[in-house]
Amino acid sequence: MFSRKVVFITILLSFYLNVSIYATAASTANWGDVVNVYYELYLDSAYSNLKEQGPISNVYLGPGYAVPSYVLEVVPDANAGFLEKFKEGIVGATVNQPKAFKINAADGYANDPTHELYGADLYFRITVTEIVYDASANTTTTTSTTSTTSSKPLIGGVDTLVILGGGALVLLGGFGYWSYRSSRSMRSAMTGERSSSFSRQERITKEKDQLKELRELTDSMRSSEELSEEKEVKFRRRR
Repeated sequence: MFSRKVVFITILLSFYLNVSIYATAASTANWGDVVNVYYELYLDSAYSNLKEQGPISNVYLGPGYAVPSYVLEVVPDANAGFLEKFKEGIVGATVNQPKAFKINAADGYANDPTHELYGADLYFRITVTEIVYDASANTTTTTSTTSTTSSKPLIGGVDTLVILGGGALVLLGGFGYWSYRSSRSMRSAMTGERSSSFSRQERITKEKDQLKELRELTDSMRSSEELSEEKEVKFRRRR
């Protein structure tokens, strides 16, 4: 009985962790994904000087400006022709949750003096509206030499804490339910024993009372017979 309960709780916990990890991965933009993004570009840290805004479709979150062939087979319009730091800034964003980040001028258009944003710090607000291609669901993965390659570390981060915390709650809930059922079964058994013992005692007491009534009835009948005999003797003497 104990081993079956442990196995059941273990399976339940494993199922919860797998579903939680998959759901988190599917709703967060990771390196190697293709995403649709709505962006706003500002030229000041107060995000008041809006320069550009609009949706961008099929942004490939990978290093360089080339999209791997296996990605193009799934998303033919995937495009990697964006600033490297812009793509890195998108990594880790959750679908439909705004994210803000800054690109320093040196990482922007510093190599293009003719560009209108040459020498400017770029302040972005982005929202991932859809993950078109999920790299975690493909056996082929991409890597990057930048520090933002891993957007979801194995240990640490809010997502991991939520998953582990939820798993702990499932485990505690399972053991709590098991303890409740066990204690309830023990109480039922004890109640049954007490009930059985009480029934036996009640039956013995009832039998004793019946025996006592029988004795009293016998004594009463005997007394009546003796009294009748005495009366008969007295009557004979008078005669």
